[in-house]
Amino acid sequence: MINLNIWRKELLSNLDRSSAFYIALFKSDGTLIFSNRAIDPLFKTDEPVASLINPVFDDLLAKDYSNTLIFQGILTIGDYNQLNSSIEANIYRKDDEILILGEVCGEDLLRQNEEMHRLNSEVLNLQRSLLKEKRALKSALKSLSSANEELNQHVNDKNRFISILAHDLKGPMGGVNGLLKILKRKLHSYDIDKIEYFVDTIHKTSLSTYNLLIDLLDWSRVQTGNVNFDPVSIKLYETCKEVVDGLDDFIENKGVIVDYSGIEGYSVTADYNMMKTVLRNLITNSLKYTKKGGTISVLADISDGFYHIKVKDTGIGMDSEVKNSLFDPNKKVSIPGTEGEGGTGLGLMLCKELVEKHGGKIWVESVPDQGSSFIFTIPL
Repeated sequence: MINLNIWRKELLSNLDRSSAFYIALFKSDGTLIFSNRAIDPLFKTDEPVASLINPVFDDLLAKDYSNTLIFQGILTIGDYNQLNSSIEANIYRKDDEILILGEVCGEDLLRQNEEMHRLNSEVLNLQRSLLKEKRALKSALKSLSSANEELNQHVNDKNRFISILAHDLKGPMGGVNGLLKILKRKLHSYDIDKIEYFVDTIHKTSLSTYNLLIDLLDWSRVQTGNVNFDPVSIKLYETCKEVVDGLDDFIENKGVIVDYSGIEGYSVTADYNMMKTVLRNLITNSLKYTKKGGTISVLADISDGFYHIKVKDTGIGMDSEVKNSLFDPNKKVSIPGTEGEGGTGLGLMLCKELVEKHGGKIWVESVPDQGSSFIFTIPL
């Protein structure tokens, strides 16, 4: 049997100075008899006993103490109006004294550290991606600036670039920064579900912003003629499947069915990346304006020497005024989606440019509350 009495002085001294083990001794009337340095900062009020939030001191007094140990579990200490702390605690009572012994769970600390490391990695990757895209965008804008004559002809498109950069990039990035500030300040008080919610929101916002940057870069390349055009034989069904698989989370969250069986067996001669961009933007656009339980169908047929490819939805539709403005670069049409999704109209403008690059046309047929059909053609 180890005799700890000979180490009593050293043990008490280290427990008093410990920052990981918490000790507090109260009288039954709430008077604090003793507390060590670890637990002192957790007491947020002038009366330390009032800092016991869950369970409160009165609940501890009401417990049967014939077995000495009256509570075992998570003890929350702090102030209702400030940040709270939770520790794993064993609480004992003898006569009119209540002893609190607690510690921080090592497994919880490890999980928090792992989550912080993962979050930091994602934030760094996001920063690198944004910096890379920013440099590429600056390079594209520099190329545009050098083409003075072309810029004069497309002054409205240049203003559209400025508007998109000022509003549609600043907004989501401001939201990401706000979420990161909250997460940084309250990380240690949040449980894993709360942290996962923040990370998921940041990821979705950054992905949306990244897709907008990709559209911006594609748009700038088309405007300056710096876009590779490499027509090859493309199977529409497989190309559309790849697009839909990439939108799986969006489709699941909206609760919409996307049926592209109507293009099975059709092959077109087109630039593969451009075709994916057109399909992605048209399907994404339909998803924004289709309510839960709705359907989006991708169809194809051949007429007058052209493939006619249609993206049809059962969404909210649009009136003739909106319909006539969709592909006009001098007009900015922005209608919130069924769940408040924002939009710039850039995606549809990009579709028009890419379809016309193939020698085709694009248009929309729509009736309010009866859905919309976006149709584009590709020469045989």
